Amino acid sequence: MSRLKALDESLRRTLTLDRGTENAEYRSFGLPVFFCDPYSSWQKGSVENVIGLLRRYLPKGKDLGTVTPRQLKALQDKLNNRPRKILGWKTPHEVLSSHCKRLGVRIPD
Repeated sequence: MSRLKALDESLRRTLTLDRGTENAEYRSFGLPVFFCDPYSSWQKGSVENVIGLLRRYLPKGKDLGTVTPRQLKALQDKLNNRPRKILGWKTPHEVLSSHCKRLGVRIPD
């Protein structure tokens, strides 16, 4: 939550989520939240891709309560610095940095 709020307001206009129980606190996000229709994975393509990447490190059924904030940060850094074909083999961090530079906003640490 604090990571989301650290983003410049121009970068957090809306959020689209799936209907998992992990999103039960969506009202506290402080921005409009939309939900994909059940069993409609095509409505959340990038989310499905990231979930697939996360499953390599956090298998389905793993107790996320055992994962430390430090481990989550390391995983976040690993995925944000992994080149993606859809981004022309740039990393998500490179693309976001470039976008923020054009907008004149700072990326939070």
